[in-house]
Amino acid sequence: MTKILLCLPKGNKDPIGPADIRKFLTQTDTVTAEKGYATRWYFSKRGYTSDAIGCLRQAGVLYSTHEQFNALAKLAGFFGLPE
Repeated sequence: MTKILLCLPKGNKDPIGPADIRKFLTQTDTVTAEKGYATRWYFSKRGYTSDAIGCLRQAGVLYSTHEQFNALAKLAGFFGLPE
């Protein structure tokens, strides 16, 4: 089975809110429905509001902050993203 990763990196000045998450879900629903399987991952440099985290968890979307992404990259032997 082919694995599909739908990822949205955001470099906003402010934390991501629920409206951003809903837009991402709408954008990725088509691919998920057509392929039957896709992993969705939202990356935000500035973090998330508590409501946005609730939306992500409810939808089963993976998410990470800049620091979390870099920690994961280092575990895999990569250099991570610059500040």
